[in-house]
Amino acid sequence: AYRTSAIQPVTIRMAEGVWNMIGSTIDPSRPNHFYPNRSVRLEGGYNANCSNRSNAPDATVLTAPVIDISAPLAGAATLHVERITIRDVSRLELVFAEGEIFLDRVWLDGNSQGKFNSQRLTLRNSLVAYGGTSGVLTGKCAVEYFNHNPERIEVEHSTFVRNLGPAALCIIEHTGESLRIASNVFWENDVDIRVDNRNSYSGAFLGLLFNNLLGSGIVTETPPLVPPVATLSGNPQFVGFDDFRLSGTSPAVNSGRINANLVAQRDFDGNSRWFGSAPDRGAFESDIGSTATVLTVTNTNDSGPGSLR
Repeated sequence: AYRTSAIQPVTIRMAEGVWNMIGSTIDPSRPNHFYPNRSVRLEGGYNANCSNRSNAPDATVLTAPVIDISAPLAGAATLHVERITIRDVSRLELVFAEGEIFLDRVWLDGNSQGKFNSQRLTLRNSLVAYGGTSGVLTGKCAVEYFNHNPERIEVEHSTFVRNLGPAALCIIEHTGESLRIASNVFWENDVDIRVDNRNSYSGAFLGLLFNNLLGSGIVTETPPLVPPVATLSGNPQFVGFDDFRLSGTSPAVNSGRINANLVAQRDFDGNSRWFGSAPDRGAFESDIGSTATVLTVTNTNDSGPGSLR
């Protein structure tokens, strides 16, 4: 099915189980390694005949020393990955350099390096844990974004925990107003976020950071033009050591950035993204608060209190 993307967009529904991708078309060490020319959509969690689908992202697990899904000639194509875990990979490369990478409800677990190259990147409702390799100068980032001409970078409602290296989330070659990091939880990483911007505006980078919970902070070559908004620091109070759901006393509960578009989203577990007075920060939405989300629109503005956006 993957080879069909040479001539047309393709959706691949993957069954539950642990899939060792050694020797497959996404193993770059093999001669049958394949580069798609059209959009690719990978969906995990299906049963054998695709009649039912699990909500758990770890129902379908991909593993191998190296996984490479790259489309150097695909132009504006999209790689969409949903409800899939990628685990214990030494080098993960997702490259749609002139197109889009969209990751929703994905678990990046124990990967030594993750490299993402696209003009548009969305990472949301996802978990990044135990990734990267040690060393500020020689280490590797759990998630590293790089593109010469980025249009939009959005990292929202995701949890980054116990990642090593230069940072859990590294942004390189960011060049414009397109960077948005909102409502995430970062905890026990060597460094939470690193922005190595080669181009800046008046000595500052044009990134927007809203409602994040940070444990070890942000490293940037130049300060942000707009200071981070509603940042929390301190223990997010997870349910357990390796259970990154939020306990009832977590400061991340009901403190994420309000956005009407979240009403239609699902969290990492498949629950409604918004439950309570505001969405939670991080990949998991708790059931603490009101059972209903009510938005009161009082004006037609594009942003701000009372607006639909």
